[in-house]
Formats: sequence, structure tokens, C-alpha cells
Amino acid sequence: MSYKLVAEKGFVKGLVLPLEDAEEWVIGRDRETCQLIIEDSKVSRSHLHCRQTPAGIIVENLSSSN
Repeated sequence: MSYKLVAEKGFVKGLVLPLEDAEEWVIGRDRETCQLIIEDSKVSRSHLHCRQTPAGIIVENLSSSN
């Protein structure tokens, strides 16, 4: 099964982040530590951790401020 995150609101509305080719991803602004980049000042450097499991994708919020 193929998964993706789709931005529905805000500056990056319509942005599609495909969750493929790995089992874990960090999403955020930092190009050195994140596998998927969102270029928006409202997104933390390391914002989300996504992990694929047999039941689907588990998403963990890594940011307490954004």
C-alpha cells in the first residue's frame, strides 16, 4: 500500500509528501536531519516522525511549539 501526506491548508496547501522507499521518516525544515522537507516557517526543524507499521503509519509530533 502507498501512503502520502497532503497539506490541506496554509502556505504549502496542496503539497504532497509520498511516504515510500523507507519505513521511517522525519519531516521538517532541516535538510540535514529530515528525509521530507517542508519549507514553511511554521514548521519546526524536526516536526514529525512517521513510522510504518503493519497497521498503517504512526505519526509522532516532535515539536512542542509549532
